[in-house]
Amino acid sequence: MLSTSGSHPDISGVDNEGDQRVRRSVVAATVAMLPRVSLPLTIAVAVATVVEPLLGFGFMLAVGHLVAQIPTLVGGQDSDWASALALVAGIYVVQQALASVAALADWRLGQLLNHHLDDRVIVLLQAPSGIAHLEDSRIRDLAAEVADGLGAGWWRPAKTPAALRNLASGGLGLVLAFGVVIWLQWWLGLLLAAAACWAQYSVTRDSLDMILGFSQSSGETEFRRLEYERDVAVSPPSAKEVRLFGFASWALDRWETRLRRVLALDLRNIARVTPSVVLSVIALCVVTAGGFAWAAVELGRGELGLAAATVVAQAVLAPLAQFGPGGQAVINLTLCAKPVRSLLVLEGKLREQTAPVPGTGESPPSGSEPTGSEALPRGDIRLENVSFRYPGSDVDVLHDLSLTIPAGTSLAVVGLNGAGKTTLVKLLCRFYEPTKGRITVDGKDLSGLQPDRWQRRVAAIFSDFARYPASARDNVGFGDLSASTDRIEDAAERAGAADLLSTLPAGWDTVLSREFTDGTDLSGGQWQRVALSRALLAADAGATLLVLDEPAANLDVRAEADLNERILRGFQRVGPLDDQGRLELQEIAPKEQRPDDDPHEVTTVVISHRFSTVRRADRICVLDAGRLIEDGTHDDLVAAGGRYAELFHLQAERFAG
Repeated sequence: MLSTSGSHPDISGVDNEGDQRVRRSVVAATVAMLPRVSLPLTIAVAVATVVEPLLGFGFMLAVGHLVAQIPTLVGGQDSDWASALALVAGIYVVQQALASVAALADWRLGQLLNHHLDDRVIVLLQAPSGIAHLEDSRIRDLAAEVADGLGAGWWRPAKTPAALRNLASGGLGLVLAFGVVIWLQWWLGLLLAAAACWAQYSVTRDSLDMILGFSQSSGETEFRRLEYERDVAVSPPSAKEVRLFGFASWALDRWETRLRRVLALDLRNIARVTPSVVLSVIALCVVTAGGFAWAAVELGRGELGLAAATVVAQAVLAPLAQFGPGGQAVINLTLCAKPVRSLLVLEGKLREQTAPVPGTGESPPSGSEPTGSEALPRGDIRLENVSFRYPGSDVDVLHDLSLTIPAGTSLAVVGLNGAGKTTLVKLLCRFYEPTKGRITVDGKDLSGLQPDRWQRRVAAIFSDFARYPASARDNVGFGDLSASTDRIEDAAERAGAADLLSTLPAGWDTVLSREFTDGTDLSGGQWQRVALSRALLAADAGATLLVLDEPAANLDVRAEADLNERILRGFQRVGPLDDQGRLELQEIAPKEQRPDDDPHEVTTVVISHRFSTVRRADRICVLDAGRLIEDGTHDDLVAAGGRYAELFHLQAERFAG
């Protein structure tokens, strides 16, 4: 597992004036990662960075020496042209071989860097025990920016090693070339260096302003919308409605309009050329031409030998040869830092969510109970004056909620949409902490327990349950990774999914996704049974709280009745493991017939809009705008004639009518 600690530049709030400094610091942070990603490959790239320009300098001198042999060879005099030619050929072969090896090292190191960054994102997002960060739009955007950068074109950090090597080796090669010209004629060398640096800086800065200006303005937003509208036109989820409602041509026209807008933005940026770029390029060309003229004059006067003139000609051309690759290297290096910048901002945002308590210097409590499994409480769950509002909101979702859920009982929570039912489930699962009040289990404050260990005591099927593109066996087995095949099949049997899964094309090994060859998909109700199987397996493995959020939402009438008979009548663990390693389950006994210290009870919390489901619960509580307005059994609440009775009769009349 990768560590996410370490010092990084603070770039959470950067203005335009500090953008250049931030880019440099992010590039430095990216380069600093390379040795940690692979020290041998980093050393190999560094060696190639130094050796390549030295070989280029040697090739320049060897070519000059070879050209100097031409007059003696033409005049029929003794010459060592053969050895000079062999030297040129040898250096050239070594250059090409080194370039191939260096390119391979660049590619491999870049891929490893991409995987390193991808791994860091996953570690960062998995680290918090809650889900507040995953429901934060800014966090999601940053994670998406990193993912987009790791997977596409311009922004890929995988290009960093090659860009860094090209930039450094090209710069060293230019220094050697300038040194040769300065040695032969100092003023020409200095003039050449100044013109080359000015031209390189002007063109690179202009290119960066063009590309970064496009990405930071509406251009990148337009590009993302372009991708979204393409998906609307061709993706399977929207394909049915696109055809049924007949707006395929509208979707295509909208996509083409957006595409033309993106291309127009791109063209406007490309067409923008500043006077500094024009003047600097003209100056470099003039100095290059002047260098050739000086070499020709000096050669004609006999002040410069043929070998020296050849070397000067190559050295004077070096800035033009490096002009394109050098500028592209700077651009790539800067652009490759974009997802790294998003990653560092993401780290900063997540650190803010786990920052020390203001004024104390102490971190929020993470739990310090003993490590033994029996140390966690198993008894009654109490909500004591609990209020909650989501981060960034100024509206409470739950208001001063007090509620007791006795161990081993079943509680149903009902209410209109937005009443706070799902939020209550999130608090019980410790995905969020209450804004006010507290939740206790057996009298122990839930906030003082280690979140991950408490979450192992909770089994749940959520209204938006996951559909994993894995085998049927894994989809159930995720409830307990150590479960045997018999336990997995037993959980599926109790959820009514065993017969279905065993008759799939490859049985329990069938992948439940049509995205894979020989994979298959299930109906909504079938998927819900699989999710319920997973929750029951987790309950078998030691969970003491079973949460069912709309467990019958996708089930037909028979399946719902079957669910009520199988699950919602409640159950408890009644003894040690049997000979197959399973915990035997029985229908739960009435509360008054159960021992007060029974450690094997399972508490069930059901969220549902279907009153045929909730009426079987031991107790029913009614939420309205985050407040508890009614609490009792089904018969009591119907007799009371309140909100529950109103909703129950409204739903029942639909069937009676």
